[in-house]
Parts: sequence; structure tokens; C-alpha cells
Amino acid sequence: MKFSKYAVLLMVLIFGFSTSAVAASPEPFLINDLQQSPNPDNPTQADVSFFIDNISDIDLNTGSYKIVGQMVVEWRDPRLAFTPDPDYPDRPRNLNADAASELLKKIWEPVFEISNEREERKTGVVSLNVWPDGRIRYYEKFDSFPNFQSNLAFYPYGTVDLNLVMTGFLQDRGE
Repeated sequence: MKFSKYAVLLMVLIFGFSTSAVAASPEPFLINDLQQSPNPDNPTQADVSFFIDNISDIDLNTGSYKIVGQMVVEWRDPRLAFTPDPDYPDRPRNLNADAASELLKKIWEPVFEISNEREERKTGVVSLNVWPDGRIRYYEKFDSFPNFQSNLAFYPYGTVDLNLVMTGFLQDRGE
């Protein structure tokens, strides 16, 4: 039985076509020892971009403020490489927040924290992209409440330095 291009398109539109189950599923990536660094003999380079969207709620009494920010972390893990669709050889697998969270529980990832936070940062939007060559891009939009030091002896003529201290950790998941 032959179908024209239009009949196939019509069937896709009527019955729907979803790649989200495939794209959101971390199972194609699973192999042994993924919680170890991709290169145990050398450091794994991670490129980090950090953007501050908003600074607000500066509280002189508690010495804290609120930031809304975005963080993009990219690294390469050749163990996660896969054979791409021949029609789209450079297309990454895009994982939604739930699938990204599940995959990140199983693999090594660079870990960053804001060291001078009053409380743990609140993550809003998360996404993860994995390219056929094993390149990974993690995106996070978050709220954080860092502490700051101020010299207000001559208030209201003092200084307030809103320092933000980011720390990266070098270890495998087992440490």
C-alpha cells in the first residue's frame, strides 16, 4: 500500500506524533560508571556562563538580598555520545526538567553552589541538551538569597558590597 506525502502528513496531524518520550528518556545514555568523571585521569573542562537578571530585596538588617539568575554549564562526556538521526546529524536530544533530573542523578556533572547563600537556591526552569558527540549543555534559571557584608557606621553614607561567591566541586558522585 502506497501513501502520498500528504496522506502521511495528514495521519501525523490526526494521530499526533510525539518525540517527547524518546527525547525525554534518559535510558539511551545509560552505561556503567557514569557517576565517575568522564576522564578520571584529567580534570573535565566545564564552561560556565552566569547571568544576573535581577537584584532586589536588599535587606540591611539581615545582610541579605535576592538575585534572579541563569546558569549555563557545558561539558563533554564521550560516554553519552549517540548515533544521530541521519536527517538531522547535529540535532541534540532535548530533555525536559523531569528527564534531565533523572539523568543528572545517574551521571557525573559539574556541581556549583553559591557559597554565601542564606538558603539553598530555588531552581525554576531546567533543561538539558545532549549532542551526538557527547557535548552536554545544562541550563538553570534560579532565585538565590546571598548574604553580604556592609559598613554602615556612617549610615546612610556607607557602602554595601553585594558579593556573590560561586564554588565548583571536583569529585565524583560517590564522594
